[in-house]
Amino acid sequence: MAKAANKDLGEIIQMREQGKSLPEIKTELNLDKEQIHAEMKKLVDEIHKEIRKAN
Repeated sequence: MAKAANKDLGEIIQMREQGKSLPEIKTELNLDKEQIHAEMKKLVDEIHKEIRKAN
């Protein structure tokens, strides 16, 4: 979420600590589901790549 919104992860964590839900944060940062999904897919792909390198 932080990467898709070009925000610091600390800002997202601070919003959560203030009691905001993930959907509220998503709305506040003007993110849509596709943007978040694209960043998640990149992360999963990188994890798979690292796992393959380790084996």
